[in-house]
Amino acid sequence: MSIEADLKLALALENNPGIYTLLLGSGISKSSRIPTGWDIVRILIRMTAKLKEEEVSEKPE
Repeated sequence: MSIEADLKLALALENNPGIYTLLLGSGISKSSRIPTGWDIVRILIRMTAKLKEEEVSEKPE
């Protein structure tokens, strides 16, 4: 996030009492078993390989 984006977020929160936002990193989703961006890439690679009937390594990326 740039400083400008941080400022916009801060001003939006200041000007809208009772409105909140959560800024979470991928660690939160990972521990909740929600796939991260890289997990989705790996899933898509495996799905594509399966369609093409190709072998995929442990780390396909």
